[in-house]
Amino acid sequence: MKTQLLFLLFFSTTIWAFGQANIISGRVYSSDDDGPLPGVNILIKDSSQGTVSDFDGNFSIPANPDDILVFSFVGYNPVEIKVGNQTSLSVNLDPDIVSLSEVVVIGYGETSEKKLTTAVTSLDAQIIENKPFVNIEQSINGKAPGVQVIQPSGRPGAGISIRIRGATSVTGGNEPLYVVDGVPVLNTEGINPSDVESIDILKDAASASIYGARAANGVVLITTKRGNATKPTLNFSSYVGFESVTNTIPVLNSEQYMDLLNTARLNAGLSVLDNPFDFEFNTDWQQELYDPASIQNYQLAFSGGSEDGTFFVSAGYQNQEGVIAPSDFERFSVRFNQDRKLLSNLKVGNSIALSHTTFDAISDNQRVNNGGVVLSALTTPPIIPVRNADGTYPLNPYQAWENPIALVRGQQQTSFTNKVLANVYAEYTLPMDVLFKSSVAVDYNNSKADRFVDPFTTGNGRAQEGEASNETFNELIWVWENTLNYHRDFGEGHNIDLLLGTSFQQSKWESTYLLARGFANGSIPTAAAASEPIDVDARIAEWSLVSHFIRGTYNYKNKYLLSASMRADGSSRFGDGNRYGYFPSASVGWNISEEDFLDDISWLNNLKLRYSFGITGNQNIGNYSSFGTYGSGANYPFDGEISPGIFPDQVNNEDLRWESTTQHNIGVDADLFGGRISAKIDVYHKRTSDMLLFNQLPNTTGYPGSLQNIGSLENKGLEIGLNAQPVSSGLFTWNVDANISFNRSKVLEIGPDPIFGGGIPDQGNVSILQEGQPIGNFYGWVAQGVDNETGNIVFLDRIENGIINDEDRQIIGNALPDFTWGITNRLAYGGIELTIFLQGVQGQDIYNATRFEMESMSSFKNQSTAVLDRWTPENTEGSLPQAVFGDPGDNDRISTRWVEDGSFLKIRELTLAYNLPSSLSEKFGMQNAKVYVQGRNFYTLTDYSGYDPEVSRDGGSTISPNIDYGTYPQVQSFLVGLNISF
Repeated sequence: MKTQLLFLLFFSTTIWAFGQANIISGRVYSSDDDGPLPGVNILIKDSSQGTVSDFDGNFSIPANPDDILVFSFVGYNPVEIKVGNQTSLSVNLDPDIVSLSEVVVIGYGETSEKKLTTAVTSLDAQIIENKPFVNIEQSINGKAPGVQVIQPSGRPGAGISIRIRGATSVTGGNEPLYVVDGVPVLNTEGINPSDVESIDILKDAASASIYGARAANGVVLITTKRGNATKPTLNFSSYVGFESVTNTIPVLNSEQYMDLLNTARLNAGLSVLDNPFDFEFNTDWQQELYDPASIQNYQLAFSGGSEDGTFFVSAGYQNQEGVIAPSDFERFSVRFNQDRKLLSNLKVGNSIALSHTTFDAISDNQRVNNGGVVLSALTTPPIIPVRNADGTYPLNPYQAWENPIALVRGQQQTSFTNKVLANVYAEYTLPMDVLFKSSVAVDYNNSKADRFVDPFTTGNGRAQEGEASNETFNELIWVWENTLNYHRDFGEGHNIDLLLGTSFQQSKWESTYLLARGFANGSIPTAAAASEPIDVDARIAEWSLVSHFIRGTYNYKNKYLLSASMRADGSSRFGDGNRYGYFPSASVGWNISEEDFLDDISWLNNLKLRYSFGITGNQNIGNYSSFGTYGSGANYPFDGEISPGIFPDQVNNEDLRWESTTQHNIGVDADLFGGRISAKIDVYHKRTSDMLLFNQLPNTTGYPGSLQNIGSLENKGLEIGLNAQPVSSGLFTWNVDANISFNRSKVLEIGPDPIFGGGIPDQGNVSILQEGQPIGNFYGWVAQGVDNETGNIVFLDRIENGIINDEDRQIIGNALPDFTWGITNRLAYGGIELTIFLQGVQGQDIYNATRFEMESMSSFKNQSTAVLDRWTPENTEGSLPQAVFGDPGDNDRISTRWVEDGSFLKIRELTLAYNLPSSLSEKFGMQNAKVYVQGRNFYTLTDYSGYDPEVSRDGGSTISPNIDYGTYPQVQSFLVGLNISF
């Protein structure tokens, strides 16, 4: 906030100088109902001088006779009026919703919404502005039909997975390809969301196939902000707020815990135990662990230009503290984008972004003895104190495990990444208007991760006399691309565009690792202070990609549209016999509304039918999966000395080739009632063949198995997107964006045996992948309730042989939702704006392994209060089985007992904003100003019993999604913000 006040103080002394300008006043109306329009931007063309109309549509602005006033307002066509000798103006603006999404970014170019023949979802900067997003992927959540955002942890800066129209691979990656300002990037980690102008998601194969071997999972095109040919403009934005966990899980107090523990021991024939602290403590570990945390963001941007060139410069700072200290995310970023016309036929430019990102992490998604902080907070006995009098952290007295506060305070886990994303280009116009473009880009990532366990305060630290590890990662990716683009209009309404290009990309990756133990104290947390080196490792890897591509488009009078492309990719990752892959696509469109027989239908503004077909590839496997490789570390004694040894650890496979995904898409676009309603409907079918899976080999080969192209998988679905403006009056407007998506997957082929995954300690694998079934299935026994006589769970005897064994296991749930949806309402009255964003997921199941840890009643772990309704001789109607140490009845096995409905509805965003009247903002020399308050994850409606139904320990895993196992909870945010322009 100090930064904001300094900027206001500095620029409040700035006064516009207008020479002999006159005061031009007037009123702005909406042409559809003649109502006044408040909040209309009025700018003097080619300058930063302007104002905003007030609640009644009135405005006044100093202007010269030669000036041109530009009137613009969201949802309306802009109007330009030359001042001349006028001093009073009455201005009418025409509604136009369709124009808002007119330009669509596609691979290696742009097109218009009217000419688009493929399935592309376009999102503008509005979905990011004024939002506390740490990464770009968060902004897409619930906004794009067919796109699922999976956040495996609520940790600040935690990675996010995106699935576009379902998963297409088991072994290969399922993340989309990210392209920033035309450059394929390793990740979006260092990119400041505030710098983003638009996001275009290529969903079908015809739109994505121009990226060939990397496009099977879709493509996300990110365009950053650039300058305009106007006088310089300075923009400052900031928000500050706090975050907190939305709820806690009730657990037993000290008395209840000791009663349960001794009951379980007696039922197992064991002796009772005393409370070693004699009920002196009753620690609420969740209260000790979770604290409200701050979030803040500051962004300063300077832009402008002339006919000869434009520029955009920005600097940003973002910090998000975690509700579990010391988890933390911090990012510094700067960007410089420039476009410059050197000659009439030569244009050059650059996009350069630098960032420094720091994470302070804690361990989640793990059991307690592996450092899982969240499970420790839930299951550590309440009978012990947080800290001993000597400064050490007490252990669990029964299992010698660390308490949760020791896990977060007794060790440090810090990592940072320096990222450089730079792209320079030159465009030269050849004869016949052929445009040649050459660009060179680098994506450089330098990362370091440090971990230190204090040798004194924690039990683990004392046992190892402290421990320090250090990892470094460096990766440099360079890309050189050249394209030729030809456009021609001929005849009456004929139009063609041709694109021819080449791309060369190479990556080199290096890493080092060092582990050491034995520290005298915690004052020097580096490995140099350790007495015993434990492990040293260094690795290097490279890959390269050579590509050639061509695309042609044709349209006749914007009525009949045709597009086709072909890309050839050669990758170092695949076998010599299949080094190149070829990825064709074709699409057609028919703008039916352009036909004469629809001229009389006044309410139909646009109706288009689309069909597309294409093949895309997936090269996201290891760099050397096709090679016969050797492993190191097989050291052996020779003449009294240790000699280094190597051994063969991977068989070569020269036939290893791409995973290929073939996709068909049929779409309909419609705009009705003057653009007040627009809709997009897409139906698709995707089939992935030559899927890469690990296949077992005969023992005689000496290898356990190899990666082979032996599987296939399909996805099919329906997507509907809707934009509407139900109300548009002079004082009040209401805009609605809504979407809903349905996706169904099916495993067609994976080999002779099913694939198991999702391992839970003390339970085993809870997930299964098998032919003829969808992905994301849970596999276990069906629990039929508690036997009133024995107090044990009754499990379904599926094969009716009187024995409960592995043959009785079956599919007990599925993690994939029946459908997902999102709806955004934007209401404006005068300068007041209200945004309500609702998001829902329906029909997904969650395997709640956290509850298994908290309701097993078979160990020393604390349990949830649900166990108070357990079976006892006095409570034979209890909903849970009896408590028995060691679980001899196997009540805790994988079963429907732990599978829950994870459907939810969230008020994802609630924002109230106020645009300051021009009379007030002008006093401070500002062009415009906005203040707002916002709540995120405002309310969640769900039957799920865990912290939050948005949970997936294994991220976007194809085999084992939606497992909750001590996951860092999602947070609720409240913030206030300010946006100002000068």
